[in-house]
Amino acid sequence: MEKNEKKPVAVLHRMVMDKHVCPWGLKAKHLLERQGYAVDDRWLTTREETDAFKAAHGVATTPQVFINGERVGGHDDLRRYLGLAVRDYFDSPIAGGDGNTEFFLWAQLP
Repeated sequence: MEKNEKKPVAVLHRMVMDKHVCPWGLKAKHLLERQGYAVDDRWLTTREETDAFKAAHGVATTPQVFINGERVGGHDDLRRYLGLAVRDYFDSPIAGGDGNTEFFLWAQLP
């Protein structure tokens, strides 16, 4: 990219609170920067603000990335959008290592 060319802009909404900074939001921010995007980093600083954002956009999780006015989604969606590999969490050791979705979902219950 030449010096006079503007970087494409991505808008990132992520949780940054006194006692919690979303690790997936940090990963999304660094991934966007590594891919040459200028990041409009918008912090969700309270639980209420986060819940209102999720309700307004009809999403269950943050971070959320928007590129060219279109919602890309969260970290894994961003990786897919950029043509990068996404880890299969249902085939990871936390899920039993054999794609056991039932175990993974059970393990996530409070």
